[in-house]
Amino acid sequence: KTKPTQHSVGKLREIGLQAEVLICRTEKPFSESVREKIAQFCNVEPEAVIQALDVEDIYEVPLMFTKQKLDDTILKLLGLERPSHDLTEWKTRVVDRALHPKRRVAIAVVGKYVQLQDAYKSIYEA
Repeated sequence: KTKPTQHSVGKLREIGLQAEVLICRTEKPFSESVREKIAQFCNVEPEAVIQALDVEDIYEVPLMFTKQKLDDTILKLLGLERPSHDLTEWKTRVVDRALHPKRRVAIAVVGKYVQLQDAYKSIYEA
């Protein structure tokens, strides 16, 4: 659905802001035609419409954005040259370790409201 995105960008325009990059949260990849529709109705370049897909681990996000050339888009908008970069080490040292840990670690949580189930929910889920 593109209407919520169009509505949000319209609200930005109402307060005098023009988006140059849109990062769209989505559970499933959207088609190139959807990307172009969002770009057209929100007045941005198609390559500036980025999909923020659900990932298994938050450390995968930089790889996902790099694959869609978000870094190139931002550098172009800022008029900066691209420094050399290689995310291979990031993938092997951070992402792969997070997704495939070698051992399990026990962590104790001490807090004032531990009896409340949702008080430390984000810690338990992490």
